[in-house]
Amino acid sequence: MKKKCFIFALLLSTILLAFTSFAQTAAKSDTLNPIVTMADSSKTPAANDTAKSPRPIGKGQFDIGATFNNYAGRYIAGMNIGFERFFGKWGTGLSFNIASAGINEDFGYNVARPSVLLLLAEWQNEYCLHADTNLRFGPVLNLNFMGSELYDPDHQVRRKNKYGTYYWTDTTVARNSFFDIEPGFSLSYRLFWDTWLTLRYKYRILIGGAEFGKQSDFSGSVYLANLSFLFDIYPSRPKKKRK
Repeated sequence: MKKKCFIFALLLSTILLAFTSFAQTAAKSDTLNPIVTMADSSKTPAANDTAKSPRPIGKGQFDIGATFNNYAGRYIAGMNIGFERFFGKWGTGLSFNIASAGINEDFGYNVARPSVLLLLAEWQNEYCLHADTNLRFGPVLNLNFMGSELYDPDHQVRRKNKYGTYYWTDTTVARNSFFDIEPGFSLSYRLFWDTWLTLRYKYRILIGGAEFGKQSDFSGSVYLANLSFLFDIYPSRPKKKRK
């Protein structure tokens, strides 16, 4: 389990670094002036400030929050983190989800304390049907890769990494891999400045076989509740030529 968490932490670090890079370009964003439409991302700069302050080329959004995944008629809580870039009213980006919980079935593997781990890497897309200073909503469509593992936290195994260091990790009993299509709907409400509460409903449609459980056990409704931080994206400034 520790190794799985490390892998997901690495994914989180990657997207946080991407977010930091974009956030640095948004230092001159007027956060007290929320967007009116996704196409008009900021106020037009004054004529005498044009050379010093270039016009933003779009909006970026960083999301972090909770996700609730259907598993065999119950919901498993997890964590969601992602970044999205808007082009007018279209938004596209990447997000990552992780969720884990104990379950009652061992699927014939004689597991002492069966538990399931869900990992998702998502390509998320949305279209804003409506966007004003306080509210925006529209349909979403995610294309994902989903992995699930059946593991036993009561049975630890000792492993050796490539650096020669030994560590203990949970025993992985079985794995599933799916391609995941998730149509749904997104609604965002501005809380203050450029901080929004985003609620999403999606329906998970899986493609692929299952080594443990049934495909239908992992399909179904998915709910997300995120804090979304909206910011301007500025064009990169050309490097000055040395004389």
